[in-house]
Amino acid sequence: MALVVETGAIVTGANTYVSLADFKAWADARGITYGTDEVVTQQIYRAMDYIESLDFKGLKHTETQPLQWPRDMVYIDGYSVDSDEIPNQLKLAVYEAIKVEIDGDSRLSPDE
Repeated sequence: MALVVETGAIVTGANTYVSLADFKAWADARGITYGTDEVVTQQIYRAMDYIESLDFKGLKHTETQPLQWPRDMVYIDGYSVDSDEIPNQLKLAVYEAIKVEIDGDSRLSPDE
C-alpha cells in the first residue's frame, strides 16, 4: 500500500498527512537518522494510527472522509483554520510521532 497524502482536498484513499520525502527533509534538518524507505513508510503508518486515535477539536469536514482532517470550526492560537487546510502543527505532530516509532517508544507497541 502506498502513502496517499491528505492535502485538505479530501483526497480519496488518503492515509497520511505527510509524505515520505517531507518526513526525510524534516528529519535531515534535525540530524535524525532513519531506516530504509520501506521501514520509514511502515513507521509513518504506525504514527498515523496513533494520531488518528486522538480526539480533535471541531468537526470532520465531511462524514465520509478517510482521515480526521480536514476539519471545520477549529481555531489555533485564536485564528480559524480553513476547512481545506492541514495545519502545520498537525504535520509536526505526525513527524514527532514517526520519530517516536523510530526510537521504539511507541504507545502502540505491545507491552511484554
